[in-house]
Amino acid sequence: MPATRTDRRRARTRRQLVAAARELITERGVAGLRIAELTDAADVGRGSFYNHFDSKEDLVAAVFRESLETLAHTILTSIPDDLPPAERAAMADRRFVRLAYEDPDFARLLVQLHNGDDLFATATLPYARMALEPGIASGDFDVPDVDVMLVMLASSSMGLIRAILEGRVPPHAEQAHAESILRLLGVTDDEARRISRLPLD
Repeated sequence: MPATRTDRRRARTRRQLVAAARELITERGVAGLRIAELTDAADVGRGSFYNHFDSKEDLVAAVFRESLETLAHTILTSIPDDLPPAERAAMADRRFVRLAYEDPDFARLLVQLHNGDDLFATATLPYARMALEPGIASGDFDVPDVDVMLVMLASSSMGLIRAILEGRVPPHAEQAHAESILRLLGVTDDEARRISRLPLD
């Protein structure tokens, strides 16, 4: 059934709230987010907020989840389909970890959330699975349990993003991460090292 005018208006209002919330959170942090200021920035009525979200916490979760989903989708769809599975997986991994370098304000807010790790995993794991499945199907990756591998991938990625923000790892740490992930997937040491250092562009 096609969306009605009411459906489209409702979806537009929600998008405006999420976009305004992300901007305000980036500027002031989660603690500085006020619903009245949010609805003013989104140019919607104050009562509209509770038509879409149960609480400020619900909105904050939506902002981070949807931002991460958009980033993951953009990364995955920007990588050429004709690359070998190991190159595609390494490129996706490196680009995602580079969030800490390229959007440190957003990344810092994410790692400071009490449920940031859960939000990160929920938003990114479906796309990580999509990145791994071609290599598993072709036999290029040796994965005893894909769900366990995905948990390890999400946990290590989030941990490395945190370490980059805190200055605890050297530059280009995403290369070492991708190399380690490829080795876990069964790629030979020399090939994992080579692939993890290919140009990203």
